[in-house]
Amino acid sequence: MKEKILKYTIFITGFICLYAFISIRIFPMYNITLVEKLIPGYWDHTKYGELYYFNFIKKFREENLPEANIKHQYSTAQANINDTDIFTFGDSFFDISRPIQYSTVLANTLNKKIHFGYNDFPLQYLEANGYKGKDPKVLILAFVERYIPMKFTVPRDTVLKIKKQLPPLTLSAKKVKDFIFYSKSEQMYDALLKRSYLTTAAYTEIASKKFNWFSYISKYTPVYYLKDSIPWLFIDDEVDGRNTSFYYHFTDSEIENISNNIADLSKKLKKKYNITFVFLPLPAKYTLYHTKFNNDNYNQFIPRLQQRLKNKGVAFVDIYSKFKNSDQTLYYGTDAHWNDKGMRTAVNLTITYLKENNLINIK
Repeated sequence: MKEKILKYTIFITGFICLYAFISIRIFPMYNITLVEKLIPGYWDHTKYGELYYFNFIKKFREENLPEANIKHQYSTAQANINDTDIFTFGDSFFDISRPIQYSTVLANTLNKKIHFGYNDFPLQYLEANGYKGKDPKVLILAFVERYIPMKFTVPRDTVLKIKKQLPPLTLSAKKVKDFIFYSKSEQMYDALLKRSYLTTAAYTEIASKKFNWFSYISKYTPVYYLKDSIPWLFIDDEVDGRNTSFYYHFTDSEIENISNNIADLSKKLKKKYNITFVFLPLPAKYTLYHTKFNNDNYNQFIPRLQQRLKNKGVAFVDIYSKFKNSDQTLYYGTDAHWNDKGMRTAVNLTITYLKENNLINIK
C-alpha cells in the first residue's frame, strides 16, 4: 500500500513538474491553469492594481479598476511613422491603457496623427523603422522620475546597433538552449504558483494571514497605507537607497550629467530629423503621496533637473508642479501609474505647452 502511494505521489509530482516546464514555454497551455490569464503586452490587463500581485494580500485589492483598452500602437489610431504629426515615446505611463492611453487622448483632442513607440531609444527606433522625414515634427518623450537616472546616465547614440547574424547551425543551437534555459522561467513559475486554480486561494490566504498577524509584506512593496477608502502600495525602488528613490541625494554633477544627456538627445533629434524634442518628467507616486503618512523631505530631483534643462534650452512640460498642488487623486492606490484624471491632466498640460510655444501646427 505504501509503495503504491509513493508510486502515485512520484507520478503526480513528475507530471506537475513536466507540465510546469513545458507550459511556461507554450503560452496557451500555460494560461489554462491560471485564474487570471496573462496577456502578452497587456501587463495592465489585470483585475487589481499591478502592485497587488507582488504580495497577494487581500487588503490591497483595489476594486473596480477600469479594464485595459486596446493600446494605441496596436490600433488603427497608430499613425504611419512617415505620415505622423507628432511622435510620442515613453515608459509604462504612456503605455498604460487603463482605461485609455495618453497618445490616443492627445490624438483625439488635437485631431492630429500620432505615432507612439513604447520605447526609450527614439533615435534608434526611427532609424530601424525607416523614418525618412525632414519636415518639422514634434517628439514627446515621457519618463517617470525613478527611471530618468537609469535611462540618461550616458548619451544616446544616433547609430542603430545591428546584431550580427549567426550561422544557421549556431542559431539552431541557440534556440534549443533558450528553450531549455528559458530567460523568463522564474517569473513564469512565480505567476504559476500565485495564480493557478490549485494554489491561488491557499497562497492568498497565507499571505494575508502573515500580514495580519506579523505585518509581513513583500520586499517589493515595503511601504503601504490603509487608512483611505482605497489601499495604497508603493514599490521598493521609490523608497530605498538606490538612485531611483525619493530619498537618494543627487549631487550637482549627477543632475548635470543627466541633463546634458537629455539635451544631447534633443540636439541629435533636431540635427538628424528636424524634430523638436519635448520632455515630460513625471513624478513618482511616492513623491506625490508620501505625505499621507510622513513629512519626509523630497530630494527635489525633478525641480533641480527642470532648472538645468531650462538653462540648456531643452523643452519640457512641468507636470510635477501641477500634480503636486492638485487636490485630486491622480494615481491609482495599488498601481504605480496615473489614473484617468492624472493622464488627462498631463494631456491638457502638454496641449497648453504646445500651443504656447507654437508647436501645434508645426508643419
